[in-house]
Amino acid sequence: MFIPEFVDAGWILPIDEYVRNDAEYDIDDIMPKYLGINKYKDKLYCLPVYGETTIIWYRKDLYDAAGVKPPDTMEDFGMLRNNLTILQKYMA
Repeated sequence: MFIPEFVDAGWILPIDEYVRNDAEYDIDDIMPKYLGINKYKDKLYCLPVYGETTIIWYRKDLYDAAGVKPPDTMEDFGMLRNNLTILQKYMA
């Protein structure tokens, strides 16, 4: 969030070399999305402390009964939840 501003002001330096040279640290253990938000101009400036992945849970049998394809996104999930009466009694 502040990385571009801090880099452009000269307040922080990239850490790529330190991470690459640490034999006990495996950068491949970190999901690419989490690394990406800590990069600026293809250089790594910090490492994530915490990451979270949202998962869509649904009952396949209810979607099958309604004759619709299960959701691919949270937006799809919300639209289907609000518009399919067969699902509404389970989503209260």
